[in-house]
Amino acid sequence: MTDFSTRIRGVISDNTAVFSMASSVYSQEGLIKYASWYSIFGTFALIAIVLVYIATLLDFPLRTLYVDILMKNKKFKTILDRTPYTPIYKYNTYSSAKLYKPLDVVASPVKPRFNPCQRVCLQHSYFQALLRFDPRLSRSFRMLFLILIQFHSLFVTAFLYGFSSGVQAMGTSDMILLSLLTSLVTIPCVRIGLFLLNRVGLIEFQSQFPLLYDEYMRRVEFEEIAEPLFEGITTTVEAVSSTQLDLEEKFEESVVDRIVGWITWRKETVVEKKDRPTILRELAASIRKTYPKFRTYSLLWELLPCHTLAGWLFLFSSFAWIGWCLNYLLLFAASHTMAVGNGILISYGSTELITIFLTQPLAIICTTAFFILGHKYKDKLPWPLNTTVSTTHTIPSVYYFSNPLHTYTILSSEFAHLLFLDAPAQASGVDILSTAPIKSILTTINEEEEKEDRRIEDLYVTMTKYYTEALV
Repeated sequence: MTDFSTRIRGVISDNTAVFSMASSVYSQEGLIKYASWYSIFGTFALIAIVLVYIATLLDFPLRTLYVDILMKNKKFKTILDRTPYTPIYKYNTYSSAKLYKPLDVVASPVKPRFNPCQRVCLQHSYFQALLRFDPRLSRSFRMLFLILIQFHSLFVTAFLYGFSSGVQAMGTSDMILLSLLTSLVTIPCVRIGLFLLNRVGLIEFQSQFPLLYDEYMRRVEFEEIAEPLFEGITTTVEAVSSTQLDLEEKFEESVVDRIVGWITWRKETVVEKKDRPTILRELAASIRKTYPKFRTYSLLWELLPCHTLAGWLFLFSSFAWIGWCLNYLLLFAASHTMAVGNGILISYGSTELITIFLTQPLAIICTTAFFILGHKYKDKLPWPLNTTVSTTHTIPSVYYFSNPLHTYTILSSEFAHLLFLDAPAQASGVDILSTAPIKSILTTINEEEEKEDRRIEDLYVTMTKYYTEALV
C-alpha cells in the first residue's frame, strides 16, 4: 500500500505540473516554443473533422439506394397502399408510392456465402466505420465514436504516466493496479458513449424514416395486444434456449430470492384477462391509426452529419471531449521532454497497429469459427459450452439476433431484419453472412429448420388488407 500511495502521489504531482504549464503554453511565446506539438495535435483535430465529414458523404449514395430497395420490396406494398403519398424518407419528397421513380441502378441480392475476409472487414471495430452502411447508426456517428475512444485512451495513458515513472521498477502487482486504474477511467466512457450512440442513432433513424419507425412500433403494439389470442406463442423472454430459460427459472426460485420476498413487501401485479372481442377491437384500433404526418426537406439537408437536437448535442459534446483530450496532451507534451511525448505517441500507436491488423482480425476469425464449429458439433460439447451456440426458438435466428430493437414475434423481427440487415447489405453489395451478428449466421450456414410461428403475422396482414380496402 505504501508503494501504491507513492505512485498515486506521483500521478497527482505529474498532473499538477501538467496543468501548471497552461499559462505558458497558451501564449504567443508558447505557440512559438511548442509549435511542433501544436501542429501535431492540430493535425489530429483536423483529421478527425475530415474523417467524420467523409463518413457523412459515404452514406449519401447508399442511403438513396437503400430507399430504392425498400420501395421495391413486396413487404412494403400493403404499407404504401394505405398511405400512398407519404414518403418513407424525409429528405426525399418523392419516396412515396404515387411519386417515386425507381433508380436505374438495380441492387440485386448477393447470394449468401461465408467470406472470411469480407466478414473481418465489416465486423472490424475500426474498418466497419468506413466500410459498413447502417441506417440506424450512420458512418459519421460511428467514426466520431471511434475517434473519441482513441483520443480518450491516449489521454488516459498520458494521465496515468506518473504511476509508472516512479523510482522503483514496476512489479506484477503494480501492473495489475495500473490496468485496474486504466479500466476504471476508460470503461465508463466507453459504456456511456455506446449508450448515447445507440440512443441518438435510434432518434436519428426515427427522424429520417418516420414512416418506417412508426410501422415497426405499430407491429410491436399489435404483437403485444394479439399475444393472448394464441396460446403457446413465444415472446422475447421465451425466445431463448431452453437451457438458459431453465437457469433463469431456477434463479428466480433460489433461496436468495425467497428471502428477499419475505423481507420486502412486493405488491402482486394482476394481469387483466381480456375476451376475444375486446382484443379484436383493440387490434382494429391499432391497425386503423393514421400514419405520421411530417415535413419533408431537400436532399441537400442530407449532407449534414446529423438532423436532430440529440444528434447535434452528441456531435458537439463528443468534439468537446476530443478537444479536451487534445489540449491535455498538448500540455502533457509541453511539461515533459520531447522523448517522453514521442514515447507516449509511439507506444500507443504501436499498440493500436497491433490491435488493428492482428488482434481484431484474429478475434473475429476465432469467434466466428467457434460458433460455427460449436453449433455443428454442439451435441458433443460439455455444458455450458453446448448452451452458448443454441438457437432453438420460434423466431429464426437470422431475424431474432439481427434485430437491434426489442421484439416479440416474427412480425416485428422480420421487419427489423429487412430494415437493419437485409436492405443495408443489398445497398452495400455484400451478403448478410458478412454483416450479420455472429448468432444470426448459424442456421443459414448449417441449414437447420426452425419452426416459424407466423400466426400473429398472418392476422396482421389480413386485418391490414381489410382496412386498406375499406378505406378505398
